Amino acid sequence: MVGLAERPFRQAARRLVAIAAVATGLGLSVWFDVLPRLEAPPVREGRPLLSRELPLNPKIALRWREKDFSLEKSPAGWELVEAGARSPILASRGEDFLRGLREARILSRIGGPEGDLAEFGLAPARGFIRIESVPPVEIFLGMSNPPLTGTYVQVFPGGEVDLVGAALRVEVETLAAMVAGSASKQSPEVNS
Repeated sequence: MVGLAERPFRQAARRLVAIAAVATGLGLSVWFDVLPRLEAPPVREGRPLLSRELPLNPKIALRWREKDFSLEKSPAGWELVEAGARSPILASRGEDFLRGLREARILSRIGGPEGDLAEFGLAPARGFIRIESVPPVEIFLGMSNPPLTGTYVQVFPGGEVDLVGAALRVEVETLAAMVAGSASKQSPEVNS
């Protein structure tokens, strides 16, 4: 009688050991064969958007959706300036914007200035960045590409139309939103 009770246990134990061996084999094959192939391919870096170094603390004039403002560094820190009104911002916000300009890469060269600029949202441009340096650098911002991963830009001097990563546009939109937010805080509220 004891032998009959042990048989189902032994059969179950053998099945469990077999299943564990198969699962371990599959796990090891996934670990060593499949996962290394799933790693992201190395990112191919494009050429820098700006062909020369920016000054350490440049004055940057911006326009986004018909709103003109500038980003300046004063002894007190970074400030957004709109119509003479100065609004301090976090130092990281100003540094992030400069880093975005310095690190912006050309994803694709579209063509020269003689092309149809309206096709890329550059006639008229959606936005504008002017970096006060010698000579000044002007970047016109156009539309986003269809998958929304990049923005069409035209950089002067030169005038070539390029596609850069969408991060540059996001940085400009963020600063414009901060200007709009600071303007609404400064204007008196009207109760009706």
